[in-house]
Amino acid sequence: MSYDIFLADPYIDQLEIESVVATLKSGWISQGPKTAEFEQLVANICGSKYAIAMNNGTATLHAALLALNVQPGDTVICPSMSYISTSNAILYCGAKPKFVDVNSRTFNLCPIRTEKAIDNNTKAIIVVDLKGQPVDYLKFAELSKKYNIPILADSAQSFGAEYKGKKVGSQAPIHSFSMFANKNITTGEGGILTTNSEELAHSLRVLRNQGQDGTRYIHNRLGYNYRYNDVLASIGITQLSRIEEILVAKQKIANYYDAKLSNIDSITIPKVENFVTRHSWYHYTISFASINIRDKVRDKLEKSGIETRVAFPPIHLQPMFDGKYVHLKLPNTKLVFETMLDIPCHPKLKDFEIEKIISVIQGALLP
Repeated sequence: MSYDIFLADPYIDQLEIESVVATLKSGWISQGPKTAEFEQLVANICGSKYAIAMNNGTATLHAALLALNVQPGDTVICPSMSYISTSNAILYCGAKPKFVDVNSRTFNLCPIRTEKAIDNNTKAIIVVDLKGQPVDYLKFAELSKKYNIPILADSAQSFGAEYKGKKVGSQAPIHSFSMFANKNITTGEGGILTTNSEELAHSLRVLRNQGQDGTRYIHNRLGYNYRYNDVLASIGITQLSRIEEILVAKQKIANYYDAKLSNIDSITIPKVENFVTRHSWYHYTISFASINIRDKVRDKLEKSGIETRVAFPPIHLQPMFDGKYVHLKLPNTKLVFETMLDIPCHPKLKDFEIEKIISVIQGALLP
């Protein structure tokens, strides 16, 4: 389908183009000095000691689980309301995902339900900052300490967000960020991990480089070709210089949506928790009173040339599992999937486009 207004639109201009050209002319296009510079900038922003870039956000999740010593037969708790990479990374380790329900208003993993799901086989817990809203990291840190189970933060969508006044990136032992094309900071493809642990950082670097630990062609463990490259890093460096501009623009759009949509009976606007001092607004997601109303509005928006998305279908019901989890009762996950809708929220949106989106939504709800 052809759209006039996109759900997301990468903020790329001449600065990124010039940066890429300069890198290409330098003669160093694989992982090198630009990657190291990009990593240091990300660490500075996130308030972490280390940052390790890899070729995509799924690779970062996989490597993080391996660094946390997740092995075949282990269980890793995670939400079903997430992108498939969250559970795929667990499966890559030969471990088993244990899906837990989310909060129906924030879409994030519920700490109370998470604690009830912990058993002797639980090796790690993956929390997901869905739509760019941080989870309650303090509560999950308490669970981690109580049961001696590490937390891996799938912060793919929350780069730039803040939890209790601090940038997301140092609250968990490892955070995994994505730099896919629809993220706030993009390099087309790519992922980056942040950590304060020297041991974990070293392990992650070895894992991304085919298991080589300092000496070329000497492989100390099974590793992977998860290396990054300087061409993408050069885009990332420039992107980071505009993160504040992007976040401010998105917050302004979210505020306007809130003001215009909050008084419509059949719509629930996003709930932002008190501990979230800055939302990244990866997506602005509204919820409806029923699936029929949601689908009616979505159909009207799409026919008006406005891109929308229902993200994500519950992982535990994906065809790849062949009905293995069909018995699992996750009522909030089901409710969220059947009633939510992502609408455009990106810095390139013009005022008249935002007004059109609101007008179409309002018109679709008329008797």
